[in-house]
Amino acid sequence: MRLIQILKNIASKKAVLLIFIILLGIMLRVIRALEMNRYDVDCYLYFNMAINWAKYGVDYMYTAGSNIIPPLLPFLMCLGYKFGIQPEITGTFLGILLGSLIPLCMFYIVNILFKKPDLALLAAFLGAVHPSLVRISVRCLRDSLYIPLVAVALLCAVAAINHKSVFKWCLFSLTATLASFTRYEGPELILIFLIWFFVEIIINLISKFKNLSTTNRQLSTVANIKYYCYSLFTVLIIFSALNLCMSYSLSQTKYINPFYQMIRSSITPD
Repeated sequence: MRLIQILKNIASKKAVLLIFIILLGIMLRVIRALEMNRYDVDCYLYFNMAINWAKYGVDYMYTAGSNIIPPLLPFLMCLGYKFGIQPEITGTFLGILLGSLIPLCMFYIVNILFKKPDLALLAAFLGAVHPSLVRISVRCLRDSLYIPLVAVALLCAVAAINHKSVFKWCLFSLTATLASFTRYEGPELILIFLIWFFVEIIINLISKFKNLSTTNRQLSTVANIKYYCYSLFTVLIIFSALNLCMSYSLSQTKYINPFYQMIRSSITPD
């Protein structure tokens, strides 16, 4: 009976349960990492890129890999290699570390959207124990970084919409940019953001204008326009500037950034 009472007390404390869920997710990922006895073919591509970068410099990174692979994962494994840590160990550690953020992000996203902590805890539990998420976290692939970064970006976007915070949109643009540095499809996040952003504007304006007087409606319109303009330009500027800077810094290599190529083709006449 005492054990049942202890479990009930733990269940009543959402923060304690959330910590247990996150620790469970980390434990499952560590167990999965210890069970692995081989890596995918693509993993060895990233390992060789990181080793070439560490030994010979960034100019030689893409001699061992495709020129459309973004540099974040090879760069992080390169840093580990310079300290004597093998790329596969660095990649696995990063996957476990970032993978443990997924249940935390799912908890806060669901809690913000539905205001139900119990449902949020269930979402966090699924994020911690889902076999695909556990497996991808320790495979040393680009998705090992991409999926957690997208989850963090989604959390920042939901929080920004909920609190009308330009600062949280800045955090979204930073994490979305990091995600774009892990997969060549990453710049598509900005298109998803634009679609979501304009839909959110329409829904917000319609819902607010129904119950506002003429004066309040005008004040609300001015405030909303300022917020949406600041947020939109902030995200676009940060995302574009960081992508262009990264492309320019790797211009001496064979790296091709799809976002940079799209911008350059739009401003360069045929």
